[in-house]
Amino acid sequence: MPEAEPHGDLHGLPGVSDLLDAVIEELGGGIAPSLTDPGAAYRLKICTSLLQVARREQQLGSGQRAVHAGRLFRVGCRDEAELALRLRSGVLDVSDPDVRSAVIGAVVQRLRVANPRHLLRP
Repeated sequence: MPEAEPHGDLHGLPGVSDLLDAVIEELGGGIAPSLTDPGAAYRLKICTSLLQVARREQQLGSGQRAVHAGRLFRVGCRDEAELALRLRSGVLDVSDPDVRSAVIGAVVQRLRVANPRHLLRP
């Protein structure tokens, strides 16, 4: 669920999400159709995609970090580096449901930000 921007925010409205949405809409719907140079159109598509990633991270990021920290805590790890080290050394095993949840959860959370279409089944 997207995080709402706090009421009474120092910077007022429009908020970051609104600004990103406006830029994404203008780039994709206003500017992109008028481009005749295929290279410029491609670069614009990349920029729009990057802004969409930034918007999703801004909306989901802090909630995702809290959930991920909880998963790491349940397997006794401070961070992902420690999780990786303990997996490589055999101290933790992915057959443990909490370990599997931490690993799969992190991948799913990253995909929700980077490219949620990859979570859709064909």
